Amino acid sequence: MDFIKHTCAFITWLGPLAFAFLAGIGLIMMPYDLLMEFIYRPRPIDDSNFNHHKKILLPMVLKLRNEVKSPDKEQFNVENMQGLTAVGSKTNSTKRCASSRPRQ
Repeated sequence: MDFIKHTCAFITWLGPLAFAFLAGIGLIMMPYDLLMEFIYRPRPIDDSNFNHHKKILLPMVLKLRNEVKSPDKEQFNVENMQGLTAVGSKTNSTKRCASSRPRQ
């Protein structure tokens, strides 16, 4: 037999052996992963901890919300940029706006 037939025969035996080995590992690891997910699941927080985190995060959230509600600054930046034409842009359909370099 030539080299190609030997290679095909080797791969024919190697595939099922690899499958049996990896399937065995998978059958062992699945219950282990489920157990670890249960052990390290997120726990509910108490009211004092929640209020503490809320006090810290609320100013940041309000600042981000105000920035999102003011698109005028972004519109100004888009109008002063040059580069590729924005396809489908409702705010800047006639200007060019893909480069980060401002116009001189």
